[in-house]
Amino acid sequence: MATQSDRVFFFCCVSCKKNKNIEEYAVYYCEKCQQCFCRECCELHHDYLFSEHVKYDRLNMRNWPVSKELEAVILMCEIHTHKQLETICKDHSQLCCSKCVSLSHRKCKKVTLNSAKKQAAEVQELFEKLLINMKKLRKLQSCCESGIQDLKSSYKGQELMVHKL
Repeated sequence: MATQSDRVFFFCCVSCKKNKNIEEYAVYYCEKCQQCFCRECCELHHDYLFSEHVKYDRLNMRNWPVSKELEAVILMCEIHTHKQLETICKDHSQLCCSKCVSLSHRKCKKVTLNSAKKQAAEVQELFEKLLINMKKLRKLQSCCESGIQDLKSSYKGQELMVHKL
């Protein structure tokens, strides 16, 4: 039995959807425009119109945005997959749908309504901040690695000069 976590999330080409009203499989994401493109539209976008923009292919999906479909799945109950999470049981530190509350959390004293969406939005915001910080850390790591390589080559050059003396 497949669960929601087994689903593959589909990104559509924004140009094809807007201009041709078709859902074409997106293979690139433009960071500057924050849009996904199919191969054909990406060529037009990046090769002719916006060559300076940074694009990411599907091998670099960690740089793509969280899809709206994924966001919707995050708000769905894992047990009752057709029900949306709408309460929090603080006794069990668990997000619940209305069915979970009535079946499994009737005796719980701290069940809060309508907080699940707010909490999910807060988690999403924290996730986005985390992604931004991860990008900064990757850049910093890259700079450090580059500095280390420069130091190594400088060291080797100095070492050769010492041996020649």
